[in-house]
Amino acid sequence: MTLTVTKQEDEQRQMAMSIEVDDKRVVGEMKKIARKLAKNMRVPGFRPGKAPFRVVAQRMGEESLRAQAIEDMLNDVIFEAMQQEEIIPYARPSLTDMEIEPTKIDIVVPLEPVVTLGDYRELRRELEQPEVSDDAVQESIDAFIERKTTTEPIEDRAADNGDMIKISGKGVFAEAAEGAESDEPETFFEEADGIEMLLDAEKTFPGTEFVPNLVGKSVGDSTEFSITYPDDYEISDFAGRQINFNLDVLELNSRIIPELTDELVKEDGYDDLEDFKAKTRKTLEDAAFETFRGEVLDQWVEDLKEGANSVYPPGAVDAELDDRLEGFKQQISSYGWKWEDYMNMQGESEDQIKENWREDATKNLENGLLLREFISAEYLRLEQEELDELVDERLESFGSEMEDEMRESMRQVLMSGESMQRMSNELMVRKAFDRIEAILSGSAPDLDELKAAAEAKEAEAKAEAEAAEEDAGESADEAPVEEAAAE
Repeated sequence: MTLTVTKQEDEQRQMAMSIEVDDKRVVGEMKKIARKLAKNMRVPGFRPGKAPFRVVAQRMGEESLRAQAIEDMLNDVIFEAMQQEEIIPYARPSLTDMEIEPTKIDIVVPLEPVVTLGDYRELRRELEQPEVSDDAVQESIDAFIERKTTTEPIEDRAADNGDMIKISGKGVFAEAAEGAESDEPETFFEEADGIEMLLDAEKTFPGTEFVPNLVGKSVGDSTEFSITYPDDYEISDFAGRQINFNLDVLELNSRIIPELTDELVKEDGYDDLEDFKAKTRKTLEDAAFETFRGEVLDQWVEDLKEGANSVYPPGAVDAELDDRLEGFKQQISSYGWKWEDYMNMQGESEDQIKENWREDATKNLENGLLLREFISAEYLRLEQEELDELVDERLESFGSEMEDEMRESMRQVLMSGESMQRMSNELMVRKAFDRIEAILSGSAPDLDELKAAAEAKEAEAKAEAEAAEEDAGESADEAPVEEAAAE
């Protein structure tokens, strides 16, 4: 049944729709409801379920029955109206008004955002690829050795450099900080149960005499001393300030530092020392490049903003906030909390939480729209072969010892649901970065050629799909003949 629809788009990509529903349709829905109600309604002179519509409507109240009918058919009417007018919503439509008789439903439908990019292909900038220094590699190796380091109690000597010392006590600033609300000096350190520290003057309270004051102490000793941070100390709140300590030595342990050998690194799955060092550097290089790529993408989005124009409906931000809230609820649930208990503890409503996120959600939406339009404008597409290669790459990271059955199970996990979505996003980020790098260096491929290639590929895929349908149809037609021949 055709609906009467008037519509008008505003400047924010919102379609206001006024939907008039024929009264015969509403009455038909009212009669359906009346028949259901009549089954459980006792009406004098009529058998159960046989009371006529006018009697049921009179007892129920015709206006109430009409309102129930419109509520029941509301979603179907809205969906039908959007189909009739060929309107595709970008986010959930909102009901703005409703008249009962004659029936008229007013809604606002958020439409697909429109993004116009500027002349971004004229942008030029030299990108400095990140480098990993030998010092950074050595720090990572030292951290590995530190994880392998063990300790044993010291019973026959005093503390020395390189030992671990467990202390309790208190450290208080000699004077209150400049501009502090109170004249009472604040406590810098206080530990009753004890805290373990490394006696290394370059790592523990560097630039002070803290470690030298503890070297030579034994278990059971108490000590009082003061330290003063340098005037140029990197943490400005501590620079030039004196701290008075009163400490007790609870434990001493010597550190047993292993030698870096093939045998040591093999414990963590490396082939040998050379393999360990090479992979350590590779890990650092990959991490540095990931950071670099993220920074380039962030800057690129900012560059796109300069010449772009984005128009999106307010409902798009609301949808972003709804998705965030739902994800947050799932996160809270994963911690074992009930959402209602969390809300009571926070003292905020869901609307307040979303309002706190609105600015960040708006920025994320705008950035995402720009990046998506850039990907579309550059005809960047994912190929199944690329996804298959990334899946194989992930499987290789699990090790070559994996049995075939387990490998196939892991493949299925990686190629489904959120895992596949994450990998698809990762691949598209790589493609976007490569294209950005090419644009900034002036070596990007010609857009007309990219367009032609994309259209050719789409045409090829369409032809293959049509051929597959024809083959399926022919197979279906031939099946009875084959069965008859078999008989």
